Amino acid sequence: MPKKCFYSKLTFSLLLLSLLACKQKETTLPFNKLLGHWADTAAGMGEKWELKNDTWIGYGFDLDSSNTMQNAEKLCIFKNGGTWIYKAMPTVKYTALFAIDSMGEWGFSAHRDTNDFPTKIVYLLQGKTNQVMLFKDNKTVKLNFTKQD
Repeated sequence: MPKKCFYSKLTFSLLLLSLLACKQKETTLPFNKLLGHWADTAAGMGEKWELKNDTWIGYGFDLDSSNTMQNAEKLCIFKNGGTWIYKAMPTVKYTALFAIDSMGEWGFSAHRDTNDFPTKIVYLLQGKTNQVMLFKDNKTVKLNFTKQD
């Protein structure tokens, strides 16, 4: 009888620890580092991110000469089943879903092999700086964002 009680408590404890570990992993997702307003004034571009209902919602935009947003592209990061998705909607008629294939304290990367450009997106999140790299074949575009708020 005592062994059964011990094993029941052990099983419950292990289950509780695993649930806490999963919750901890979710709260340390790199996407939280995106929150806020970012600008690359040299490239004339910016991004603004917020968190709503477990979905990171962003807008990528061009900045005109007075730093006013123009030509907004909607961005989203969300979990679909067991896969994290980076969704880019540059126009109302076109949506590109990128599977996030790697993430950590450094940031994240996502890919979509069938996209025209880019096929791979990498976000390097380093405090007040955020480097976004867009890749396809031999073409690379680098954006260097600085946090504005």
